[in-house]
Amino acid sequence: LHRQGLQRMLDLGGSTLRESVLHDPLVGALLALHDLHPLSVEQRALAALERSRAELGASSVQVELISAREGVVRVRISGKHADEARESLFDSLWAAAPDATGIEIETVGPVIQLGIGQLGISA
Repeated sequence: LHRQGLQRMLDLGGSTLRESVLHDPLVGALLALHDLHPLSVEQRALAALERSRAELGASSVQVELISAREGVVRVRISGKHADEARESLFDSLWAAAPDATGIEIETVGPVIQLGIGQLGISA
């Protein structure tokens, strides 16, 4: 009943209503849960990553979408504060794609370069 009612509202509202849905997180999530969102899980995950990049970039954290297949969103997050940003990124992805069957975030920490003398090895 809910799915049919939401579909009817989208049909009656036309393209103007569909466009406004793209910018409303609550209505978008409701449509996603009923498999009616006009954007795919991958498109919504990409949009969430774009919104997160400005905030995360200030912390020297980079994010990239690895894949979004069979409802599972896979993301790589890297940088000095990647671990701290992981939960925030998860929340953003979950809000954008509540119909995802899973969200997997691969965290890559900072690269640490050590010289030979720092390892206790003499040349």
